[in-house]
Amino acid sequence: MNSTLIDALRITLYGMGLVFIALILLWGLMKLLVRITARKTREEMETAQPAAPAEGLVTSPPVAASIPTATPAHAAAAAVAVALALRAHETASRPPRRRA
Repeated sequence: MNSTLIDALRITLYGMGLVFIALILLWGLMKLLVRITARKTREEMETAQPAAPAEGLVTSPPVAASIPTATPAHAAAAAVAVALALRAHETASRPPRRRA
């Protein structure tokens, strides 16, 4: 074979090898970071005690306390809005009917 072709194949193999080695190193780095930064399990979160607020820190009430409770009228309005949106989506995605 021609020595130029052999050199080209060798350079190609070196390049491909370096790419795969770099991919494996990145994969390992991502695995390590996931393991380090993994969230706590549910049991660990339940047993953990909440931190006490700093002295002099003003705390706000829970978000749920600031949301007004829904009335039956609110629920009915939401149901009608969802039904209208679904109907509009169905008619928009359906091809037009041909008249005979």
